[in-house]
Amino acid sequence: MNRIGRYQPCAGLSVPIVTVLDRAWQVCRAGAAVMMDRYRVVMEEFREASVFVRGAKSYRPTIACIKAALCHLGVISSDAVASGTPATDADQPREYVQRFNEVRLACVTLEPEWQSHWMRPRPVSARALQEA
Repeated sequence: MNRIGRYQPCAGLSVPIVTVLDRAWQVCRAGAAVMMDRYRVVMEEFREASVFVRGAKSYRPTIACIKAALCHLGVISSDAVASGTPATDADQPREYVQRFNEVRLACVTLEPEWQSHWMRPRPVSARALQEA
């Protein structure tokens, strides 16, 4: 497995999933009820994305699904799981990645006004304003 920063695997078009989990925790600790409802919906979508039906029963191969997503994002090279770990059927990793990408896109709508520190415009120095 590649050793990379915790925000890099999910970076790209949407807000990183790890950042969303961190931010959801901050929202809960602050007691912001309206924001908690926003995050609750996305967290439930993330949880439900890994539910599949095998026979007459539903099951949740969470580790296999997360590995499929990380493989899709290029973070790891194999989505294989250890013996005894619930695995996905042949088409399920592709279906999960589609669901995962939908959840990632939904993350963008959570707080469009909230930006990570690196996304904020840098303040212009007084010298730069004088030179302009």
